[in-house]
Amino acid sequence: MTPALEGITVVVTRPARQAEPFVAMLRDAGANAILLPAIEIEPIELDAASRAALAPDKFDWTVYTSTNAVEWSLQQLPRPTHTRVAAIGRATRALDEQGIRVDAVPQAASDSEGLLALGPFADLRGQRILIVKGTGGRTLLREELARRGAEVVLGEVYRRRPSAADPTALEALR
Repeated sequence: MTPALEGITVVVTRPARQAEPFVAMLRDAGANAILLPAIEIEPIELDAASRAALAPDKFDWTVYTSTNAVEWSLQQLPRPTHTRVAAIGRATRALDEQGIRVDAVPQAASDSEGLLALGPFADLRGQRILIVKGTGGRTLLREELARRGAEVVLGEVYRRRPSAADPTALEALR
């Protein structure tokens, strides 16, 4: 039987570590998968004062915006035990895999807008919220939570940077 993707070339631009399972699936299906990451994800090393200030249990809510936020925060910050936890997108699965209970997950849309549509985030007066994320990115979540009365703290635990092209991958692409 001929594999479903035989003769097809797929260029995968996700960060290398995150792309490996997808590349393996493509190759198993017969595709010529070329891994050519557009960006790399690297941790931001937090100093002791930042780690103490960003301890999740100092907040009413801790919101994880991505799997990278989960991974890099758990390497430097205490595990959340008392804070309520919210997750966007695949961060939910990453938290589940770590045995961390997730209290709020957007259902209709797995993004900031979906999270903001949930009841617990309607009136946040007097609450402190930690958003664990990478540098840059959208500001909607922070701005809207603050507009609804929360004190919002950003915990930036990783950054994205352009990836240097691997000469072997470039040659395969040619």
